[in-house]
Amino acid sequence: MWYDRLSEYLLKKWYRNDPICPCIYVKILKNEFAIIIIYVDETNIMRTLIEFTKTIDWLKKKFEMKDL
Repeated sequence: MWYDRLSEYLLKKWYRNDPICPCIYVKILKNEFAIIIIYVDETNIMRTLIEFTKTIDWLKKKFEMKDL
């Protein structure tokens, strides 16, 4: 259920889901990008600085998260 909710939310935020590996979400905008990788209950984010700040902010607003 958690994955379905997160997936739906990411797709609404213009992320594309990788068809081969459904745990990877990618968003590319001109000079900015973010890649979110989900594994069980862990979320790893690779990104450019500006997109990172936006991504973390809206994820924390929607989901209970710890930033390690």
